[in-house]
This record gives sequence, structure tokens and C-alpha cells, in this order.
Amino acid sequence: MNCIECDRPANGNCRFCGRALCKDHFNSANFIVSVAQSSEDQAKKTEVLVTKNVLKCNHCEPVGELITLEKFKED
Repeated sequence: MNCIECDRPANGNCRFCGRALCKDHFNSANFIVSVAQSSEDQAKKTEVLVTKNVLKCNHCEPVGELITLEKFKED
């Protein structure tokens, strides 16, 4: 597999889109691995587990604005 930018052999893939990247053409970004609701208190906060410095290409960009996760409703 070759780099999407320069066609040299790739060293990894973009975590977001899967494009192949060589060591000269990748960036890094944080990636949300898991989203969960805290059950420790009555506020029921939403918590996320984030992995730092995952491979990211130059083509993937956030679109739009940040969204707020609604609290899970208990029945």
C-alpha cells in the first residue's frame, strides 16, 4: 500500500478514513474510543475514553460544530 500524498510505501493508515500514509505525511489527533454514562452520582455525567496521538491524514477535518450528548433517560 502506498501513501495517498506521495505514492511511497505507507507506514500506517488514517484512523478516521483509512487512507495510507507515509511517515512524512501524517498528523496526529485524539480519538474517542468509548462513550459511557457515569453511575456514581445523581448527575449522570457522560464520560468519554480518549486515545491520544492516533494517525490522521491531511484530508480528514471536523465538520460542523461540537454536539452535546443528552443524558440517558431511565425508565
